[in-house]
Amino acid sequence: MNLSRLKWYVARLAAMSPPEIIHRLREAALKQGWRGNLKGWVNFDHIGDGTLGNLSLIRQRLAQAVPDAAQIAAQAEVEAGRMHGLGLSVSAEDRDAFFRDPVKGGLWPGETYCFDIDVRSTGIDRGDVKYVWEINRLQFLHPLAVLAAQGDPRASAQIIKTLQRWMDANPPYRGVNWFSGIELAMRMVTLTLAIAALGPDVPAETRAMLRRMIAAHGFWLARYPSRYSSANNHLVAEGLGLLLCGILAPDLPQARAWLTEGRHILETEAALQILPDGVGAEQSPTYQAFTMEMLAFGVLAADAAGQRLAPMVGQRLRAGAIFLRALMDASGLPPHIGDDDEGRVIAQPPDREPRYVAAIVAAVAGLTGDASLLPPGRDPHLRDALFAVPAGAGKANDGVTCFADGGYSVVRQQVSGRAMVLTFDHGPLGYLSLAAHGHADALGVWLSLDDQPVFVDAGTYLYHSGGAVRNTLRSSAAHNTVTVCGQSQSVASSAFSWSRKTHATLIEVANGPEFHVSGKHDGYKSRFGVTHKRRIDAIDGGLLISDMLEGATTPLDCEIGFLLHPDLEARVDGDNVSILKNGTPLLTMLAPQGSAIRIDQGQQGDGGAVYSDAFGALQPTQRIVFAVKVGAAVKATRVNIHAPR
Repeated sequence: MNLSRLKWYVARLAAMSPPEIIHRLREAALKQGWRGNLKGWVNFDHIGDGTLGNLSLIRQRLAQAVPDAAQIAAQAEVEAGRMHGLGLSVSAEDRDAFFRDPVKGGLWPGETYCFDIDVRSTGIDRGDVKYVWEINRLQFLHPLAVLAAQGDPRASAQIIKTLQRWMDANPPYRGVNWFSGIELAMRMVTLTLAIAALGPDVPAETRAMLRRMIAAHGFWLARYPSRYSSANNHLVAEGLGLLLCGILAPDLPQARAWLTEGRHILETEAALQILPDGVGAEQSPTYQAFTMEMLAFGVLAADAAGQRLAPMVGQRLRAGAIFLRALMDASGLPPHIGDDDEGRVIAQPPDREPRYVAAIVAAVAGLTGDASLLPPGRDPHLRDALFAVPAGAGKANDGVTCFADGGYSVVRQQVSGRAMVLTFDHGPLGYLSLAAHGHADALGVWLSLDDQPVFVDAGTYLYHSGGAVRNTLRSSAAHNTVTVCGQSQSVASSAFSWSRKTHATLIEVANGPEFHVSGKHDGYKSRFGVTHKRRIDAIDGGLLISDMLEGATTPLDCEIGFLLHPDLEARVDGDNVSILKNGTPLLTMLAPQGSAIRIDQGQQGDGGAVYSDAFGALQPTQRIVFAVKVGAAVKATRVNIHAPR
């Protein structure tokens, strides 16, 4: 076992409770028990021909979609023999296409027992496994489902051919594509769209092939559920996958159990993973949108099969849409907060859909029939037809909105003639003991002016193959908050866990033109005996950001940092820092008294002042740093917003 894999196991074990350890031991025994089964699809030869679920509602919605340029391009790419995921592609003519990393060209195992494959620490040699998994979600077939539902025989033939090729290359349960339940669940979404699009007149041979694929996925999903510390969005996906398996092959002996368990997971997790105020428990708007899309598709599929989910699911979806819309600027973009791996449930590759969150808010508006939920801006998508999204756009209310359960306050105001959206984080690090997709951003701020992101989150870059950069981008120094004595408030122990976790709380919030909001966190309490407090006040023409360390007997060396969007430039002028776009000033920052001002200039790949706007992408930017001693006395940073010329 290599060192990085050993570190992952140690970090993972530290996050487990005694009941979870017992669960993992039982799970390991189950995994061991199947290792010697080399029969592959022969295990499911007994399934044979039979019923496929009635998905006429989904078929009708697909047929109503008007193929746009992205869908037409996607069809052309598939017909040309390209398979897409995360904006990248591999050739379908490559005999190893389902295992080929599109970035490095390396191969992931296709014959090894799936749980013998080390996906967490071998990316340096093979590439990041997520790229391979994305292609094996088969989402490049989604645009073809529209054409097949509209009666295009070429599209139907291509869907069937691709599914058969995937099954031939991926016998159960061999190869990397059977490793993760969320990947199985996303393939079940593709299979659902495919079966809906192909319609009821499927040849018996094809129907038997589809049913074997359903049975193999349902069996594995039910056998290895994500529980305890891993019961985050993966569990929601598995619930969706089981629900779909039960709907798609209702005459199988396990179908009723799959359907019941899938329904139970979706109804239970909707209440746990979308908090009462609408904030996603994972502390990431894009992961929240991904979870909401799973729930929304579950509602749609259940409705199509006459198996309605509990009304509470729709209620949490509506609350989530209100929160996500509150974060958005007028173009429909929320700030990047926490991780973003660009996961989608319904997709039209190669489009990476930068306004994905807005599209999911729109989908909820269509699903619930509530046009008041519509986002201010979005891009057309085949999702619009599936969820019957109404035309038009919406707008969040101005003022201060506090989401106390999830720990965010959002300020929308006109300041100096500019539309300002300010987000302040006074909530938890993340969800469950792993907090897998949260960042060390307590009391961080995100700022947008006239749809231009100003203060941003560093982003995600890569997961398993991200190395040290992955944890650097999750640290406090990569966020718009305070570091004490060079330390991050929360400390990562692996790519998806933490050895130190910060707890933040709201102190006070007041609405109105002269708003203020304040919070505190305990991330430095055990190491330095201090509690970081931050307050943000409206002032004439801008903001006042005040920081202090409660409990400090002497001032400590701190850095108050602000990461800039790469479109912007910072220039130091005495005690001021000007932030400009294309030479035009947007705002000026007056440093706290006694500060030494530094502008960190990022270099691509160094993990310093860098910004990742998409999975696998990294670009240099600038980080404004006010190095100053902070104690019980307030250190204030003034932000003056300039009127547009």
